[in-house]
Amino acid sequence: MSYYIAVATSDGEIIDTHFGHASSFLILEVDDFGNYEEIEDRQVRPACGGGECHACAGSLMNEIAESLKDVDFVLCARSGPHAEEALRRYGIALLDVMMPISRAVPKIHKFRQRYRRNVVI
Repeated sequence: MSYYIAVATSDGEIIDTHFGHASSFLILEVDDFGNYEEIEDRQVRPACGGGECHACAGSLMNEIAESLKDVDFVLCARSGPHAEEALRRYGIALLDVMMPISRAVPKIHKFRQRYRRNVVI
């Protein structure tokens, strides 16, 4: 069964954008074999304005989380506790990584496979 990853990226290739600074998230659909395709560039209103992130809490973080509620993982260069808290309400895992998307997705897929095998239902 496929799952979805949202990526904060400035160029569609490298995970290099702070969660609160992202104006969009690239949505990837990953199949059972770890193959992925870009399915959407989802626009959001950035939670952090300018260089300082003193206003990253509150309704904008919740608004972004709401817009990503259909994904399983969010990958970004940096994030803070407000982003993590907002996404956790939807059961979304938030990971801070800086690397090419092509390297990150296989790592997430391998982690997910290992985790799912260890879960007893």
